[in-house]
Amino acid sequence: MKAIVLKIGVAILALSALGCGKKQQDAQPTNIVHESTSEPTLAVANITNTVPWRSGEQGVYRVEMSSRLADSSDHLLLDLSVEAHLHVAVQRVQGSRTTLSLALVGPLVRLEGNDPSRTSAQAASLQDELTQPFVGTFHRGAMEEMGFSSGASAFAVGVRRTLLSGLQVPVLSSDAGPIEAREFDANGEVVVRYTKIDEGSWRVEKQSYVRGLYENDGADAMQQGPRPVLKSAKGNLLMADGRLVRAERSDVVHVDIMDAGGMRSHTALSVALDTTAPPPDASLLSLDASAMTVLAADKPWHTPLDIGAMDAARMEGLTFDAVLKALVAKAKDPRRRGLWSKKNDETASEVQAKGATEWTEDWSRYFSALPAFFRQQPQTLKRAEKEIRRGSPATTSLIGGLSSSGIAAAQQLLLKLARDTKLDAALRESALRNVAQCRQPTVETAEALRALYADAFSKRYAVFGTGIISRKLRESGDEAAALAGVNWLLSLLQTESVAAERRDILRGLANAGHPAVLAPMERLLASDVMLDRAGALEALRLVRDPVVDERIAHHLRASVEPEGAVREAAVQAASTRRSADPLRQALIDAAKTDPEKRVRGLAFKLLRQWSAHDPALVPIIASMAEFHEPS
Repeated sequence: MKAIVLKIGVAILALSALGCGKKQQDAQPTNIVHESTSEPTLAVANITNTVPWRSGEQGVYRVEMSSRLADSSDHLLLDLSVEAHLHVAVQRVQGSRTTLSLALVGPLVRLEGNDPSRTSAQAASLQDELTQPFVGTFHRGAMEEMGFSSGASAFAVGVRRTLLSGLQVPVLSSDAGPIEAREFDANGEVVVRYTKIDEGSWRVEKQSYVRGLYENDGADAMQQGPRPVLKSAKGNLLMADGRLVRAERSDVVHVDIMDAGGMRSHTALSVALDTTAPPPDASLLSLDASAMTVLAADKPWHTPLDIGAMDAARMEGLTFDAVLKALVAKAKDPRRRGLWSKKNDETASEVQAKGATEWTEDWSRYFSALPAFFRQQPQTLKRAEKEIRRGSPATTSLIGGLSSSGIAAAQQLLLKLARDTKLDAALRESALRNVAQCRQPTVETAEALRALYADAFSKRYAVFGTGIISRKLRESGDEAAALAGVNWLLSLLQTESVAAERRDILRGLANAGHPAVLAPMERLLASDVMLDRAGALEALRLVRDPVVDERIAHHLRASVEPEGAVREAAVQAASTRRSADPLRQALIDAAKTDPEKRVRGLAFKLLRQWSAHDPALVPIIASMAEFHEPS
């Protein structure tokens, strides 16, 4: 079967991170179109120290974007281009936060693939969907979230995400040297360097990704979603009188999503102010976004896919026996030894690094087929269980494949392995970790994991995993099931008196990140028990509520919180949040005046990280550097 089903199906998912995709083996060989070597030419203009938007302002930009996606063998999976006029209206500017209403007018979409009838239909559908208006919110010039009509396809979300990434402009001043800012694009959070060329003209270069859009939080290295890697990146920015005139970017990125193999994407974007175009319709300024779906800049967007067709493409030309044999061979491959440490070891030789990369790409080909076999051929679950129980070298991959499959039967098998006291402790722990990290956890899986709390061996995993699964259930829209897990953890907290056990429960609540924990944690912050106060701060770290920033800032003050360990926990909780007052000022004060050196050092380190996205912190950090860094 030709790969066009996969090319379209995977590309839909890939375009929620435009330029990402899954590796497949049946695409026809073709060379990817590499980036142009020509440098954009930009005019000279004045630049002011302000964000490029003013309330009530409207403008029209001419946009051109393209995305070409290929697997590690240069098999082309996707070739998409979009041309249109982008109408922009500034709904409001509040402090450092800006909200834009946007609409693509007259979009022209081209999508190429092996089956012209399918790609033509998909292009027409996308072209129609892109005419719907959308909203983008920016904080300190960086994309923060976007809003769009319910039921949007990942194709359209990916295009809009890429367009918004081109409108990001940090605070720039006319006499500034190179600055670095953290921004978001369709692959994740990335550090971007701006170097002044001339008045109003800046060279824009992405440096490295801080976090990938599909990066996994799992502790098991085999469950990690590899971070996107920049192969090349260039761009230019032109400003005039504080207004964005032109932005051009071209990136080549190596990326992988959902453990499906190495992909190479080339995305190019040009956004240019068109002063000759008719102004936007006045209704754009008053666009009602209250009914729109809101998506944070660091969150992926999934829409239903034809899983059967995708799985068939993954499995084509393979059998479960062949996949198992290959994974056993990969496990025995000497290049695997120390693989994960070598990737992070600066002293690793070029040969070692190349070997690690080759091993990973080859392993990914077979590992990505495992979930497909588990979904489409349920009898392979028994084969997997047999191999795991006999200690197959492919055990780690098999357990990871069960977790990635997103089916109830695989989750029940992992739970069965976790409960089996005859199995090796390390294997049971791996099964427990993978239950917690499983894709699309079911309510039954959540309940079964909670039941394992009665087993001393599984107790901590039940607590930590319940928090993670509750967060995933909430993200999937099952608020009732998510709240059931959170309430269970809160009930444990009420009855548990051992301080160390209470701390574990609080860490489970931290994994959940549910707003329902705010009120009970506020009460716990008044506790006389130091571990309770520290745990309460940790439990609030992922809760998206401005009140949380106030509570963390409050407990950063030595005059309020006498225990250094609690103030340290406050810094750690702040590390998952954005730079904004009162948290920002509290960290500055802690870095300067906290009585404990460790707290001062942690606060200073976090401020340095924030400075990449908050240039105003740079001179403050410089004034403190001599007190925190060795001479």
